[in-house]
Amino acid sequence: MGTPAQTQADGHFSPVALQSNLLKASLLWKQFCSRMVADYLEGDTPNVSNEAFTRAVSQWVASLVANPVPVFQAGVNYLADQTQLWQGMSARLAGLNDFPLSRHSSRDRRFKDESWQTNPLGAIMMQSYLNFADYWKSLTRVQDGMAEADAEKARFLINIMVDALAPNNYAMTNPEVWNAVLASNGENLVRGMENLLQDFQQGELRIRMTDTEAFEVGRDIATTPGQVVFRNELLELIQYNPSTPNVHQTPLLIIPPWINKYYIL
Repeated sequence: MGTPAQTQADGHFSPVALQSNLLKASLLWKQFCSRMVADYLEGDTPNVSNEAFTRAVSQWVASLVANPVPVFQAGVNYLADQTQLWQGMSARLAGLNDFPLSRHSSRDRRFKDESWQTNPLGAIMMQSYLNFADYWKSLTRVQDGMAEADAEKARFLINIMVDALAPNNYAMTNPEVWNAVLASNGENLVRGMENLLQDFQQGELRIRMTDTEAFEVGRDIATTPGQVVFRNELLELIQYNPSTPNVHQTPLLIIPPWINKYYIL
């Protein structure tokens, strides 16, 4: 992997530096895609299909077909919201009034940056997405004839898919990223592509939230002597070596918090 991009010392916008970093980012993206395709062809991609979710979504679709009235009403509401959006945006561009913000935007942490409100294109994408999300989430409430467990599975899957489509998740539709690209002459894209490729090369595309090389055993992190006495797909059971001559016959079992360590469904 190439040398990480260096930060501009003066912080000035440089078209030459931007073009160079965009080329580096595109080459890293091409390398990542090549690795993904190669792993897929080699059969290393895990199968994530789930019959329970497939059955739940199929029943939910059948419920939509059997209940056209709430489906039609959801479509009418979505069309009205989009019409109001474009009317408000047209009025703002004409200088008649301020662009009306969504009733959700002020409480949604994904769009807390002011760029989503001050940038006209960002505001349109935010508003359009929130209207789109309301539409699909209203459809998940149509669940006649479904068992509660299946309805919950379908609702969970649809909500996850809708959240994944949020414009803040993608560089091309996130004004915060646009601002960072201009401020760093595209170096943020290079660093992001380098991190993505490194995460993929380390296996299973586990996205790092922290610097994995920030700590070193014996320098700023301590360990206790012991050994793993049991291991499965979910956990490892560690038996620590005693530090005293005498110990109790019944060992003490310590279960650390699972929050922020696992996805618990």
